[in-house]
Amino acid sequence: MNERHGAAFGDECLIVVSDLIRSSAKRNTDMVVRYGGAEFMLILPDTEPMAALKLAKVIRRHIEEFTVSFAGKNEKLTVCIGVGVVQPRQFSSPTVLLQKAEMALFSAKQKGSNCIKVL
Repeated sequence: MNERHGAAFGDECLIVVSDLIRSSAKRNTDMVVRYGGAEFMLILPDTEPMAALKLAKVIRRHIEEFTVSFAGKNEKLTVCIGVGVVQPRQFSSPTVLLQKAEMALFSAKQKGSNCIKVL
């Protein structure tokens, strides 16, 4: 977005995406954080893999349906979502969860825009 419409438009897209993610995650324990330039992390404690996938699909649909309007410019967005799932007994540190989520996101990005990958 930044290359095509400028940094201010890109910033508006980040705000919109974070708001859409936050509004999709309804529980008090769900936490949305910005992880990198245009990457977000949604932490869903006590969530089964199928529930996480279902929420990822809801988030993708909300983003697809939304048009970002800023300074006379309109843009439809797409999203790649990587879902990493671990059970507490499977790992000794949050690092394993983060690595799984990063691998899933990388795999989703390799498939192209608007993809979801669960690991």
